[in-house]
Amino acid sequence: MSLTVGAIAPSFELADATGERVRLADFQGQWVILYFYPRDNTPSCTKESCAYRDVSATLGDRNVVILGISPDSVASHAKFQQKLNLPFRLLADVDTSVAQAYGSYGPKKFMGKEYLGVYRDTFLIDPTGKIAAIYRRVKPDAHVAQVLADLGSGAATSVNWFWRVVRFFLKRFWRHPFVAVSVIALTAGDRLILIQRRDTGQWSLPGGMMDWGETILDTGARELAEETGLRLKSFEGLVGVYSDPKRDPRVHAVCIAIAARVVGEPQVLDVKEVRAVQAFPLSDLPLADLAHDHAQQLQDYLSGHLGLT
Repeated sequence: MSLTVGAIAPSFELADATGERVRLADFQGQWVILYFYPRDNTPSCTKESCAYRDVSATLGDRNVVILGISPDSVASHAKFQQKLNLPFRLLADVDTSVAQAYGSYGPKKFMGKEYLGVYRDTFLIDPTGKIAAIYRRVKPDAHVAQVLADLGSGAATSVNWFWRVVRFFLKRFWRHPFVAVSVIALTAGDRLILIQRRDTGQWSLPGGMMDWGETILDTGARELAEETGLRLKSFEGLVGVYSDPKRDPRVHAVCIAIAARVVGEPQVLDVKEVRAVQAFPLSDLPLADLAHDHAQQLQDYLSGHLGLT
């Protein structure tokens, strides 16, 4: 059965150029560009891989993973990856089982001779594991631009459509904003903890929606622990209350920002939502790349101003 857009992408587990086993399931919550190519070191495959290399930094910032698959060995991939300085993984589908599962293996013809081989196909897989776009028998020097264009519209469309539906029903039937808590978490060395979101690639304060029966401090401590593994040591004070309906593009959420001292070793625990956790010096905060209104919350904290919007 041939794959179609909207179908669940076939799962797989293959070795990369270092021999590490890689599963498609490892990238749940991220966009994946999965490109099949016939062989390492051929002119067309080199051109295609270099095209993905040249846009890999931009894609990484947008929470997109690139995976190349061919029937070459792990050793061949290691040399090819090093030669081209490829920053993404190449996977060894030596028995072509994965290529066959994706319909990317079959009869080919070269100089009048027929043989079986891997087709140059690309699949765009969304964060839920479904196929968002299929590109068959692509030209190596042209299709990367099309993938980028489709990814730009597709990533935004799928996320925005979901939240538009949610907002419609909440506005029509619920009519009450949610309550969220964000934590300005400071370590003993006066470094600020930020998390990098998987959905947008932006940095944000730890935090989330209040659960029924929780206090503000309960929510802050729970979200902090679930996302970063850190523990709330002491409450430093209220930073502000932020109620602008446009502050969160997904739903109307009133956010209560608090400051707190934290202890422990920061780590990514909520792997579906969080890509990275980092402790920033207060003099080097990424204020221009913060989600929602978290830059305003931090500016209010740093200025000693009680925020109210």
